[in-house]
Amino acid sequence: MEHDVFISYSTKDQKTVEDISQYLEQNGIRCFVAFRDIPKSVVWAKAITEAIENCKMMVVVFSENANSSDQMDREIELCVEEKKPVLPFRIQDTKLTGVKKYYLKNINWINAFPNPEKSFGELLKSVQILLPDRTMDNSSAIRPTKEERETEERDAKEAIAKRESVTTPQQQTPKPNAGFESKPVQPPQPVANFKNQKPAAKPKPASYPPRTKKTWAIIGGIASAAILLFFIVISNIKQDPIIQELINNMMPVEGGTFTMGCTDEQGNDCDKDEKTTHPVTVSSFQIGKHQVTQAQWKAVMGTTLQQQRDKANPDWSLYGEGDNYPMYYVSWYDIAGNRNSGLDSMVINGTPYYDNGFIYKLNAQTGKQYRLPTEAEWEFAARGGKNSRGYKYSGSNTVDSVAWYTSNREGKTHDVGKKQANELGLYDMSGNVWEWCSDWYGAYTAEEKTNPTGPIAGSNRVLRGGSWLNYAQNCRVSYRTDDAPAYRGNRIGFRLALIP
Repeated sequence: MEHDVFISYSTKDQKTVEDISQYLEQNGIRCFVAFRDIPKSVVWAKAITEAIENCKMMVVVFSENANSSDQMDREIELCVEEKKPVLPFRIQDTKLTGVKKYYLKNINWINAFPNPEKSFGELLKSVQILLPDRTMDNSSAIRPTKEERETEERDAKEAIAKRESVTTPQQQTPKPNAGFESKPVQPPQPVANFKNQKPAAKPKPASYPPRTKKTWAIIGGIASAAILLFFIVISNIKQDPIIQELINNMMPVEGGTFTMGCTDEQGNDCDKDEKTTHPVTVSSFQIGKHQVTQAQWKAVMGTTLQQQRDKANPDWSLYGEGDNYPMYYVSWYDIAGNRNSGLDSMVINGTPYYDNGFIYKLNAQTGKQYRLPTEAEWEFAARGGKNSRGYKYSGSNTVDSVAWYTSNREGKTHDVGKKQANELGLYDMSGNVWEWCSDWYGAYTAEEKTNPTGPIAGSNRVLRGGSWLNYAQNCRVSYRTDDAPAYRGNRIGFRLALIP
């Protein structure tokens, strides 16, 4: 497969490389990243050579670690020999030495230190300039549009308003009809005050014909048909073992109070956004024993992993396929639905779920109120709830016991439930695939909170748990990251929560 960009990097900078490749691919740039795109059975040198020959340009992620990498020297030399553009992206203020100084000294740099993420936009523009023959396919672009962000913010604000105030019938805004724009409530029209105007006659009460035996028979028939239909639906749900398994695998989490964020057992691994620890109380809820599987996704949505992958990018690979593998290549919008194309919605725990998403469809099938967990609920459950033993990862201080991650992944995701469970009987809360939460991503604050649901609005949604493509550090119970709600990734899935 031909890639647009070959990313050359030091393995010690893998986390930044993951973020860079994700951002470029979200905007239609096909990237080759060695740790992700070279199968275990393939000869490394051969794969690297072919990838550079087939790419259109190279991005060099430059740092102190990169400066001493002989492998990167060979990659840069080969790219120069192929007469392809090289774009250095400097994530640390480090001076060039050796081969890199020879080849890169006189090239225009993107200086991205100390916060590389803030320069991703500049990197994208530079790559697009250096790829003049690249036709950008915006149909597969995954950054949310301005309208999507505005509607998501509006939905969140409406949900908060509903939750915090009790409206009278006169204050309520009528729900729009499906597919049509709602009209504002019109104020009553003034009535002319004519002195000689006679008051209007009171209307006579409506009279209804007496209900005959025939009428009662019709009503009884309709009621019987409705009851029969109800039991047919219920019996069909019970006969579907995949949906029934999902129902049966919701695990109770007794409410309690815990310290959220970088607690002592996390040692020196914490990032800045974990370090404002704060007490949080959550009410009792239920959460999925496993990450949602590919079979469960298909049973609800009718689409396969391959079809979801094609929505993201048909050129991308599959990384674990089977009924009991976790579902991935699913965006937050795929799960919660999207107002822009949805016709109806239900608000659960302050989050609107639209009828074009997994959760709305599942709730319609089961009559229950499934939802995504909040970030606080997720961390409380990952730590083991009230049964917590203070582990660094979910269920153990030994990451290999509980997680599929970069050191044991075998190049793919794995069947759910194959590693050790945590104190609540939950599997894969560390590793395998990242899990979407309902919250917008935002900074922690120190005050005590009860059932927090995150910021009212934002641009990215929270992701938790780490994945098969991540280091152990990213699989810790307090580690947090985020992504655009429209993003479909090969390491992102989800787990359900449920109101008891």
